[in-house]
Amino acid sequence: MSESEKTREYELIVVLDESDQELLKQAKENTEAAIKKRNANIKTSEDWGSRKLFHEVRHIGKGHFYFYVFEAAGDAISKINQDLQMNTHILKTFLKRIS
Repeated sequence: MSESEKTREYELIVVLDESDQELLKQAKENTEAAIKKRNANIKTSEDWGSRKLFHEVRHIGKGHFYFYVFEAAGDAISKINQDLQMNTHILKTFLKRIS
């Protein structure tokens, strides 16, 4: 099995623009779809709620945080990152390999 085919665990924190609750729900669904589209398996999903941001992002001072733990192949991670960057409602992402 090559390194790119080996599945590993990752943690993802996504900060979403919470200015519109309907768009917030849609952005959360789009985030999960972006992960699953790359054959990743979401193991844990937590809603961390609304929090003040240390630095404003696009002149926005608060964001809604979601935390995910998922398994994916190494070559899928860059594609997941690209898909998440296309979502204009995502203010910030933090992705880390944990295994």
